[in-house]
Amino acid sequence: MVARIIDIKGNNYSVNKEVAMLEPIATFLSKNKSNKDIYKWIALAHYLYYPKSDENPFWNIREHIKESYIKEKLGIKNSKEPTGFSEVKRFVEEIYETPTIRVFKSHKILIDKMADYINSIKLDDKTFKNSITYLKEFETIRDSYKKILKDVEEEMNIKVRGNIKTAYDQ
Repeated sequence: MVARIIDIKGNNYSVNKEVAMLEPIATFLSKNKSNKDIYKWIALAHYLYYPKSDENPFWNIREHIKESYIKEKLGIKNSKEPTGFSEVKRFVEEIYETPTIRVFKSHKILIDKMADYINSIKLDDKTFKNSITYLKEFETIRDSYKKILKDVEEEMNIKVRGNIKTAYDQ
């Protein structure tokens, strides 16, 4: 299991105590104390990269619109990015991503691009035949995607002695 950077209770966000003392989170929180939306920005970083689909409602949003979409839903789309947020995003990405998750995201992006392509072509005899070939290729990629998704889910639920959940690299 991956350690969460935030705890969410209702509409309240708080930074996990173990993570709040780590850089760059500690500096980000201290430099932006007066920002009333600071925890929404932390939530944004969390939602961008948190890999558990059952705990992240934004898991399946297309990568190229994900950040903007989440900002809108958190009510910070038109807010100025707080000082140090880009460092927080890099840090959160690093602690949440594993090699398996990076491969999974690559497959997810590829499938999205394939869907966009299929949805954008005008069908005639030539493009119809090409589309059939393309869809057969899609089956192979989709099967690989499903296998990697299963690996990601297993990775997120690894347990150690005492039945305690922990991330694969802890």
